[in-house]
Amino acid sequence: MADDALWDVIERIKSRCIQQEASIRKRLQLSPAEYLALRRLRADEKIACRELARRMDLSLSRTSRVIDRLFARGYLERRDCTSDRRCKSINLTARGIGARRRIQHLHRECEFRLLEGYSEEERTALLLDLSGLTSRMSGD
Repeated sequence: MADDALWDVIERIKSRCIQQEASIRKRLQLSPAEYLALRRLRADEKIACRELARRMDLSLSRTSRVIDRLFARGYLERRDCTSDRRCKSINLTARGIGARRRIQHLHRECEFRLLEGYSEEERTALLLDLSGLTSRMSGD
């Protein structure tokens, strides 16, 4: 195998993923951070703003600005936490759940195109191989 062959393939995959994400964000008129927030929230949960910041790997102040924009657009609800009034809990509204489902649908369409022609066994093996690569890259 050529010296940089694996890295070149990883870079091409990364580039295509970035393009796909940008296309989805454009369709839904979302910023990168808004897209990430919708990806990190589940439809059936209420979480503290601090937890969303952790999931997004952003500062609490940056996450608060994202939450403000999503709230203004009707994607999120905010409430005072029952255990700590200084804290706000957030959850997706019906509109936010719809946007999240649209993102998931577009991801599934992309995955279908990627995996078309692979058997179920080959899909499973590919997923395991890619998961193994990501673990090795992060040192897990």
